Amino acid sequence: MTIALVNRGALAHLAGEYAQAEESYRAALSEDAGNAVAHANLGYLLAIQERHEEAAVCYRDALAIDPGRSLYWANAGVTELWLGRVDSGVDALRRAVRLDPSNAYAWDALGRVDAARGEWGAAADAWASAVDAEPSSEDLIVALAVALAASSRTAQAADVLREARARFPMSVRVAVQLGAVCLVRQDLGSACDALAFAVHAAPDDAAARFHAGLLALCCGAPDDARAHFGFVASLPEGSPHRDEAAALLAAPMEG
Repeated sequence: MTIALVNRGALAHLAGEYAQAEESYRAALSEDAGNAVAHANLGYLLAIQERHEEAAVCYRDALAIDPGRSLYWANAGVTELWLGRVDSGVDALRRAVRLDPSNAYAWDALGRVDAARGEWGAAADAWASAVDAEPSSEDLIVALAVALAASSRTAQAADVLREARARFPMSVRVAVQLGAVCLVRQDLGSACDALAFAVHAAPDDAAARFHAGLLALCCGAPDDARAHFGFVASLPEGSPHRDEAAALLAAPMEG
């Protein structure tokens, strides 16, 4: 009966019927308080509803029963991060990747923590492990490239992004990131190829237009730079690169 209640809860969860799912999981636990899956599933259900303190209790209960599950440690760690308990969150995430080095979710969370701390080298290492575990994830590849560039490993960042462009040829985000890294490396030809595609594919993309403006400046084309920066500066407040574009527009530009 307990297994049937857990399965019923999982089906209700998938259907978006959260109240019914919670009722089923709690009924399962009233029958068998030692069911780690019911504790963990309930924790996940509560976490996606931003009931993080309750979720943390569920994950602790699940881990007390089954401490060898990497997924439970990863979910517990992310929940601790949501609650602002960074040290305990990182400890749980590290436990998760020790148990299962292919846990991309845990590596990604560790990368985000390192990046937030400004520890870009550690972030790059974490995201490299995440990409090894999930090589088809565009999000993880871009995160890795950003961290590599931020830790002054621009050559590696460019290599990662070139491989990503081959894999995701229609991705504007990958093209913009490659263009930005190539600008830093003063590889203007590669930057031009990547950013020309990005602007053509997404003419309203703030990042594409901003970096195209930087490229135009580097190439001695101030009128083109003004056009790109003017577009970005006209976007609503809070848009990416808006303030930077406005500042560059106000500065002298020479051909």
